[in-house]
Amino acid sequence: MYEFYGVKVRIFFAAGYTQRQLSSIALAMQEGDVVIAISGDDSVVSWGPLTNVFSCEPYGECDQSQFDHTQDEGPQRIAASEWMRLIGIPEDFIDLCYGCCSWPYTARMGRLRVKGVAGTQMPTGITMTTVLNSMSTLFMYLWIIKTRNAEFSEAARQLGFKTKYKGAFDLGDITFLRGWWRKCADQDGRVWMPLPSACLKLGKVLRDPVDVCKYKHPVTRETVRKSGEEATRVMAYALASSYKTVEENYPILGPFLATLRRLGTEMSHPDLHSLYESQRPAMVDANIDVEDCVSATLRRYDLAVHELDRVRSLLGSVESLPAMVFDPVFERLREVDY
Repeated sequence: MYEFYGVKVRIFFAAGYTQRQLSSIALAMQEGDVVIAISGDDSVVSWGPLTNVFSCEPYGECDQSQFDHTQDEGPQRIAASEWMRLIGIPEDFIDLCYGCCSWPYTARMGRLRVKGVAGTQMPTGITMTTVLNSMSTLFMYLWIIKTRNAEFSEAARQLGFKTKYKGAFDLGDITFLRGWWRKCADQDGRVWMPLPSACLKLGKVLRDPVDVCKYKHPVTRETVRKSGEEATRVMAYALASSYKTVEENYPILGPFLATLRRLGTEMSHPDLHSLYESQRPAMVDANIDVEDCVSATLRRYDLAVHELDRVRSLLGSVESLPAMVFDPVFERLREVDY
């Protein structure tokens, strides 16, 4: 708990959080304080006592374009200078930082020579980018608290940020890290669950499954390779293992995972253990109110019950992997979440 500008604020830096840690954020948001949860440029907020000050919804989610390939130099030129001044960094040092990012450079290595400008962009997904984005996101919220500017996008624009802010009256209507907080089945709490649209990206792998599944024979130490179909089945089972507590009655994602488990192949060789539960955060808590999940899914994606039933039937009809499945519901998931 911290105090900024006369307001008590709880802050969660949620990069790398487990499912239970993500669920604890919802518990904190229901206790009445200002709560900010951040992971890179993804964030959610519970305004607590400031809800009446801003005349806004009690909860909100926000996405900023920052130090990745989508961003211009606005946040660095404006936001970074503001927070550096607030912590007492001399103006000369701030100017030096800007100079380092704007001066042209030449890198030589033997016969090769590269010219360029450092600029403000950083590679998407690396740890340093996540750290810088997280700190910038936090500073944006503190700036809103400092200025008491109820026009959140306008306050962010004062710092150079381009934002997409969405308020909500119900905690279950905001999303964070491609997930949302659903009601528990036997108590008043909430549990973080992946959005149904997780099925659209769960099957994406950056390497050929054949290369991922190769291993050294324990006796001959020769490289053993599987066929394309065998490797696909191994990858399917491994990807589904990260969500082993997501049951088939969870809308859309549940039947999708059930298909991967049903048609996938479990591989016990030690070289492949790293494949299992490789998706983060791994699911360990299955205590969800299924009716709440279904109604929230219908509302978020503007679907009908018969469409969920159709997708379940369609996924259940898949007989082998790899398979290509088409349905308008998947397009709707993409439109809303991606």
